[in-house]
Amino acid sequence: MGICGSKTEEEKVSHRIDKELVEDAKKTAKDCKILLLGAGESGKSTIVKQMKIIHLNGFTPQALLFFRPVIYRNLVESAQDIILAMKKLGIDFVEPSNRANCERVLSYMVDSDPSFVIDPTIALAVESLINDPAIPTLMEESHKFYLMDNAD
Repeated sequence: MGICGSKTEEEKVSHRIDKELVEDAKKTAKDCKILLLGAGESGKSTIVKQMKIIHLNGFTPQALLFFRPVIYRNLVESAQDIILAMKKLGIDFVEPSNRANCERVLSYMVDSDPSFVIDPTIALAVESLINDPAIPTLMEESHKFYLMDNAD
């Protein structure tokens, strides 16, 4: 009695696992895995971030807060690299105010706290530095120093 229609506990577990495997296969059928190879600073992370923006409706507000100090750090470090390259190559800033801004920018440190906000005077100093008429002369010599790709 009941032998023909009942399943053992093992069969029930096996059936449940089979159903889960089928559901997982349906979910992952649309997934696409990509292997990105390349040297440092070649844009691998940029590709992933762009795909996330395009296909996953961008970043969450928390993720945006996480990236803020990274962007500030890239900005300040690129400005510092420009100042150091100009000193190394013997190129002077044309604007006298930029000569005064150099030490402030060189000594400025960006905090990694997501709530960190860059000092507005530093932001203005960096903007003034990169708009100095001497920058095109420096960029003609860009093969003699390193500047992050996102700083061009």
